Amino acid sequence: VLDRKAMGEDYFWAIRGGIGSFGVIVAWKLKLVHVPPKVTYVNIVKPIEESDVEKFNAWQHVADKLDDDLLLKVSMQSTEPNEKGERNVTIQYQGLFLGEVDRLLEIMAKSFPEFGLSGANCQEMTYLESAVLMGGYPNGTSTQILLENKSILRTYFKSKTDFARDPIPETVIQDLWRRLKSDTGMVIFFPYGGMMSRISESATPFPHRNGTRYMILYINVWQDGEASEATHFKWIRSLYNFMKPYVSKDPRTSYESYKDFDLGLNEKGRSTCFKQASS
Repeated sequence: VLDRKAMGEDYFWAIRGGIGSFGVIVAWKLKLVHVPPKVTYVNIVKPIEESDVEKFNAWQHVADKLDDDLLLKVSMQSTEPNEKGERNVTIQYQGLFLGEVDRLLEIMAKSFPEFGLSGANCQEMTYLESAVLMGGYPNGTSTQILLENKSILRTYFKSKTDFARDPIPETVIQDLWRRLKSDTGMVIFFPYGGMMSRISESATPFPHRNGTRYMILYINVWQDGEASEATHFKWIRSLYNFMKPYVSKDPRTSYESYKDFDLGLNEKGRSTCFKQASS
């Protein structure tokens, strides 16, 4: 068994961004974040409206600058087709605050009044209970589910990611909304900032630090496997190409751990070659 001293600092720097290719790790130290006895969970799901485009625009200007104890993400998702074959789009505002409701309402009234958060949209609970809801499980699900390692996503899916350093124009958000009506897809905006931006981009193998407003996750799902795979792949790649002018550039960046094979894949049986994989 080799330790940090024997293997060198560079190797251990790489391990923190590795994906299982560095050997067997037998011991690891973590620095935990203090979590209070009660946290506040925020969840608002509604049909998207023009006013939500304005609210999203306000969100993207402040999301990375909100209180360090607050995470507030936004999701846009298309519904299953109705009898006429038409889809609607819902928007979800989902947040977690490491504190009680009253303090959260004060913070939001001061730093993001456009959101109009009220106590009716908030629930106080333990952190473990909030982890269940943030994980997508229904309200009332036992925290025991966190130990069962079961995915709630039991469909075929493909995902891609981007990082935004500048606000996306409102007209682009409207186009994004319209594009979601043509497939069973979702776009999730994860805010950055806070402690993320106070860590140097070279401190760990994760350079998306100061200046990154949020990460974007594009995902679409389907049930019939390879029968419609090409159609769904075409949709999400088209959406990804559409977003190119509005996200990070020179280079355009992504989060590798989502396993987007479009970013590069070595042919089976051939040795690793970055140039071929990324072409």
